[in-house]
Amino acid sequence: MREAPAPVKARTFHEDAARPDRRRPLAVAPEHLRLEVRVDPRSPGVEGTVRHRVRALVGGIDRVPLDAEELVVHAARQDGEPVPFHLFDGGIELHLRGLDQDQTCELELDFTARPSLGLFFVDGDRPQAWTQGAMEDHHHWFPCFDAPEHMVTSEVIATVPEGFRAVSNGVPLVEDEIVEGGLRFHWSHDTPHALYLLTLVVDDSVCVVDETGDVPLHHYVPPGREEDARILFARVPQMMDFFAEATGLSYPYPRYGHVFLQQFVWGGMENTTLTSLTDVALVEGRHVAEEDLERLVAHELAHQWFGDLIAP
Repeated sequence: MREAPAPVKARTFHEDAARPDRRRPLAVAPEHLRLEVRVDPRSPGVEGTVRHRVRALVGGIDRVPLDAEELVVHAARQDGEPVPFHLFDGGIELHLRGLDQDQTCELELDFTARPSLGLFFVDGDRPQAWTQGAMEDHHHWFPCFDAPEHMVTSEVIATVPEGFRAVSNGVPLVEDEIVEGGLRFHWSHDTPHALYLLTLVVDDSVCVVDETGDVPLHHYVPPGREEDARILFARVPQMMDFFAEATGLSYPYPRYGHVFLQQFVWGGMENTTLTSLTDVALVEGRHVAEEDLERLVAHELAHQWFGDLIAP
């Protein structure tokens, strides 16, 4: 005889780390983010320009607030023309030339930051910079609409010193381009996702490629740990097949992979197309089965459907 299901207390979708009290109604809908930055893992701090394409939800809009903390905004522009702005506690407000309903425009801000959240720097033998946006921490290192209900496509362009690489969401349009000040990497993700899933990692990792399944896999690992990564991720193609069959939907993006973070406070984070994992999970290949790490790998992969494609 089956027991009756126990009543479950109603819960909200707000996680403890989220800040619904900080959110403000927006008269615009963010559609696309283009973030161009310079990052040196050996020197905590970031400088860059962020461009938001937005669409007006109503007419007569002349001011738009963005989230911003622990950073300095040096200039703001609307469609390439300077606009005034003022800072307030936790944000910045741009004074716009009026927008009609459904009109789109590009809002561009130049900034510098030395954040304590959102973007982290690890020194030592392998300097590394990595981001953790969940749930609403990206605004500590660049001005943005930092709430999970905003679904945007994204581009990340990072210039880093020689000897380092920058990895992010989506597919690389440019890699290792020699420019003044180092190497330039340009990543593009053309499926809307919640902003907290944006990622950027800068370090000296090497790429392990697996094309045995339908989706190409690119895993970014410390030099010398390539074989351990191949063993750890050997069954990811089968995991993808399982979730595709279980959901009725094939993996929804053009590629997938992992990157290992030093001093990461969580086990993993399901950033779209590129999951972050604690470097503690990169054990010697002969110990993978003992540690049951495939449970973690499968968990984060499942989020690519539930939490990334369907979000927030």
